[in-house]
Amino acid sequence: EAAVHLADAQLASDRDVDLAPDVAADGVDEWLTRIATSAAGTTDPAPAPAQDLRGDGQSLHVHATDPGLSGTGEWLVTRTPSGVTIARGHGKADVAVRGPAASLLLVLTRRLPPSAPGVETLGEQALLTHWLQHTPF
Repeated sequence: EAAVHLADAQLASDRDVDLAPDVAADGVDEWLTRIATSAAGTTDPAPAPAQDLRGDGQSLHVHATDPGLSGTGEWLVTRTPSGVTIARGHGKADVAVRGPAASLLLVLTRRLPPSAPGVETLGEQALLTHWLQHTPF
């Protein structure tokens, strides 16, 4: 969360976002885990936006392309009837979003659009759009 606030300050002052890849990847991991916990309905029932993240197996692959992350920069997010699951690592998905970890963190927290330079979306764009529309921040 601190990394996102730092990025907000840098963006507000028209500076380039300067997050180390490992810090940004950790931010992505924390963010996805937080969303999965929310969508699992830790409150009964889960908040409406979190309920909208539930699905029937639709999947999203998030892939940080920074060198040196040693496998810690990939996640497979799957929407299930009971919530969202997160698996760390590579996997085939309905939609994939790839780019530097800092850019991915900013896309997932809606600071940058998925069409930002250096970010690539492959597959079902509508699924990524749905995901972004139903996650907080």
